[in-house]
Amino acid sequence: VWEDEMDLGKENHPISKTEKNPATPHITSLRDQETVADNNALPSSPPLDEATREEILRNIVEQEEEIISEHKSIVEETMLAMREEMNLLAEVDNPGCVMDDYVLRLDDLLTHRIKRLQQLQSRLHRFNKNVSCDHSRLLTG
Repeated sequence: VWEDEMDLGKENHPISKTEKNPATPHITSLRDQETVADNNALPSSPPLDEATREEILRNIVEQEEEIISEHKSIVEETMLAMREEMNLLAEVDNPGCVMDDYVLRLDDLLTHRIKRLQQLQSRLHRFNKNVSCDHSRLLTG
C-alpha cells in the first residue's frame, strides 16, 4: 500500500521516517527508488539497439557452452588419469618397482590435472566478470 493511499501522517508511518544521514535518504516508493537510481547512475551511454542486445546474449550463451564443454573434457581427462593412477599404484605394489619412476609419473599426472582445473577455474572467474558486465549493459542500455 502506497503512502498516498493510506491516511497516515508521515511522522507516524514507519517507512517514511527519514534517515539521520541526509546523503542516503530513506526510499519510500518504487518511484523514489527509480529517482535515486537515476541520480546515482553513472553517465549513461546511448541505449543498446536490438542487434547489440542479441549479440551480447549470443556471446553469453557461447561462453556458457564453451565452459560446459571444457568441464566435460576435464571430467573425461580425470577419468583417464584415475585409470593411469590405478595402473601406477598396481605397478608400485609389484616387487622391484623403482620408487623414483612412480614419484615422477604421479607428479606429472597431478601437475597436469591441477593445471587443467586451474584453467577452468580462471575461465569461470572471467565468465562471471563478463556476464556481470554484460548484464549491467543490458539493464542500462
